[in-house]
Amino acid sequence: NHARARDQGLLFTSYTVEDDGWKGNAVAGIDAQGRITGVHRKVDLALEGEKMLAAGKDYEVFRLGDDLSVGVPICLESALRGAPHAMTRRGANLLVVSTSDITFGSNVTGFEHLATTQLRAIEVGRAIVWASNGGPSGVIDRWGAFEPSAPFREPFAARMSVALESDATFYLEHSNVVSLLAAFVLLGAS
Repeated sequence: NHARARDQGLLFTSYTVEDDGWKGNAVAGIDAQGRITGVHRKVDLALEGEKMLAAGKDYEVFRLGDDLSVGVPICLESALRGAPHAMTRRGANLLVVSTSDITFGSNVTGFEHLATTQLRAIEVGRAIVWASNGGPSGVIDRWGAFEPSAPFREPFAARMSVALESDATFYLEHSNVVSLLAAFVLLGAS
């Protein structure tokens, strides 16, 4: 009803109860007509703190509008290669990271997470909306530049604009070859 009343798509994140009774971490896409267009269940669970969660099986992408396909890596998934790469290959022209970096306190870990996600934006050539419940929140452009829209550790509603891209970067198309070359360079250097 909220999406329909505002004629806008929404992303909704919550814990879920899975069929096997385990708790899961998920994000649902809701289009402007109020229909659930997809659910991504977190695949890559943190080694500490998420042992009690059920892992999802696949990196889901869902449509929120005619020209908008969204992939939502949940927290750690944005720092790892799997989710951003798979979601982009499956047609996501925007990535949105839902993260709870507040669990790291005010130390450097949250900023390391953000910095790693900036590298993923460059790799896949997509803008990434960084939605952190502890802030800062903002937009990472496809070149890795972060523009904060909400402050660090303060409640704040933010409005952001992003550019949608649909091309494939060289790295995305050839990531296995690039990784293999990097391994050879490391072996040669040691």
